[in-house]
Amino acid sequence: MNSRFLLLASAAANLFLLGVLAALFLPSTLHPPHRQPGPLREVAQSLDEAHRQSLLEVFRENGRAVRPLVRQAKLLRSGVWGELAAPSFDPMQAKAELARARELNDEASGKVQDALIDYAAGLPLDQRRALAAALEERMPPPRPAREASGGPPGSPPPRAAASGAPAS
Repeated sequence: MNSRFLLLASAAANLFLLGVLAALFLPSTLHPPHRQPGPLREVAQSLDEAHRQSLLEVFRENGRAVRPLVRQAKLLRSGVWGELAAPSFDPMQAKAELARARELNDEASGKVQDALIDYAAGLPLDQRRALAAALEERMPPPRPAREASGGPPGSPPPRAAASGAPAS
C-alpha cells in the first residue's frame, strides 16, 4: 500500500511539474501574436475618438459586406494553383479565372473605398483633412509604370526630357 501511494504521489508530482513547464513554454504558441492593424485601421487613428469609432464601424460593416467577394476570389486563385500540376492544365482558363479573381477583389476594394468617401463627406473639415493626410501617408499611390518614365518603375525621367533639352 505504501508503494502504491508513493507511485501515485510521484505520478501526480510529475504531472504537476509537466503542467507548470507547459504553462511556461506553450502560451506563446497557443495564443498567436496580435495582428498588426491594416492601413485602414491606421488611417482611422488619425481621427478623434468619436469619429474613429464610427469609421471603424463603417469598415466592419463593409468588411462583412464584401467578405463573400473576397472569399470567392480566394477560391478562384486556390483552384488555379491547384490545377497547375494537373495534366490537363489550361493556361487560358487559368488566366480567365485569375482575371475574375482580380475583378472580385477590385469590386470589394471599390465598395470599401466608396463607403470611406461617403463617410468622409460628413466629417468636419479638420477631421477630413486629418483623414486625407493619413490616407496619403499610409496608402500612397503606386509607382509610375515603366512606360511613363522611360525606365524601370520608380526611376527618374530621362535627363534630356527633364532639362527641357530635346531628346536624341
